Amino acid sequence: MIAKRYGKRIESVTPDFNAVAMNEIGFRRDNAWSMPADEFEAGYERVSEHNLIAAGEGDTQSEVEADLLARLLADVRKIEAAAADGEMLLVESASGVDYPRLHGTQRMVVVGFENRLYFTYQVDPPLRIAVYRARKS
Repeated sequence: MIAKRYGKRIESVTPDFNAVAMNEIGFRRDNAWSMPADEFEAGYERVSEHNLIAAGEGDTQSEVEADLLARLLADVRKIEAAAADGEMLLVESASGVDYPRLHGTQRMVVVGFENRLYFTYQVDPPLRIAVYRARKS
């Protein structure tokens, strides 16, 4: 399960990575699980932390963005699949503070006798995801 902090609560979310959205890297609440943040901090301990980055380049902007986001989502799914029973992922990147975004540049390249645009994108800052498990009593 993947969760994210919303105010004073930790709630379950599903990844929503979409190259045509205003915020390409997003998580949508699914209302499957919720817990007050102070109870979560008292009852769970951090096992590991992952800083996910991705980059891509190519001559079609939408394809570069979509491929980059697909690889980032695959990395999130790998971490989720590797988590043991009872462990959960917590998105620690905070909106408005250090939330990841796609940053890109474009430049002209000459292919044959034509000028073409070439796009380079990367995720910055990294998407921070930590793995937590329930504390042993």
